[in-house]
Amino acid sequence: MRRLLPSLCTLLLLAAAGPGAPAAEPSASRALAAALDEHWQHRLETEALLRMRRGLPVHELPDLSFAAAQREAGDAVLGSGSLPLAVLEQHVDWWIEEEKATRPAT
Repeated sequence: MRRLLPSLCTLLLLAAAGPGAPAAEPSASRALAAALDEHWQHRLETEALLRMRRGLPVHELPDLSFAAAQREAGDAVLGSGSLPLAVLEQHVDWWIEEEKATRPAT
């Protein structure tokens, strides 16, 4: 059943967006494009590694101190709000894996 659900959702989305479906409003498309552009500009401004890969000057290096790691971990735990302990544990595990994947190896 778990394997079938994503396939079924994909089929439903494709059927809804088929040739008979109305086109998206241009204003909605422009709003989405503007939001994506804003997100990309934010990433370019804040991520030193991305700036280096694009050949842009790096004005500030990320804070890799222990205190910064503690702040970020605290934000991951407290920023989720009130959660059952099992869900919080899953969220923290996910956050740790995300941090490992996005941080450059030292």
